[in-house]
Amino acid sequence: MRWLTDVRTTAERHGFGWALWDYTQGFGLLSDNAERTVDVETARALGLDIDALRR
Repeated sequence: MRWLTDVRTTAERHGFGWALWDYTQGFGLLSDNAERTVDVETARALGLDIDALRR
């Protein structure tokens, strides 16, 4: 999560766009469980508003 946060914030600081790609399991915003719930740690690393995602 530290790497993801660092890459995102560095890109934003320098005006670069960024995206999160997950072709296989392990780096996605959604957990790999049957409910496909938001992975809170990944959402925080991406700078997303966790409370808004829970609504």
